[in-house]
Amino acid sequence: MKKVIVAFLLASAFATPAMFARQGRGNPPDPTTFVNRRVQHLTTLLDLNPSQVQTATTAFTTAATVNAALETQLRTAHETLRADIQGGSGNLGTDAAAVANLEGQILANNAAAEKTFWASLTSAQQDKLKALGPEGFGGRGLGGPGGPGGHR
Repeated sequence: MKKVIVAFLLASAFATPAMFARQGRGNPPDPTTFVNRRVQHLTTLLDLNPSQVQTATTAFTTAATVNAALETQLRTAHETLRADIQGGSGNLGTDAAAVANLEGQILANNAAAEKTFWASLTSAQQDKLKALGPEGFGGRGLGGPGGPGGHR
């Protein structure tokens, strides 16, 4: 069961940055649009009640809003690392740590939102979600289109 939950969280964590990446490097999607699509998908999939929809919307909006700012910082950190790899004068260890720190913050924000959403589900809904696994979402996790990675 722990493996399923970890897989669920990881798939979601990787899918969120990918959704931002689909819109182009300079123009992440509006967090409200992103969340609305995701919650609509989950509502159809799990037959969420209005209270669950509100919980999911609030949790995912909070994470998406905070992560949008972090994604901008992450793009800059990747550019800095890339420039230093290609002959810049910066410290590669410091650059890599900055990237890892930002990715960790994004992962933690997504995990907190997923935990809040998970706690709002009935046991039957949790069972259905576990049975579907990442492949039940088209191989893309809960975050929607785009697949894992992509934000680099």
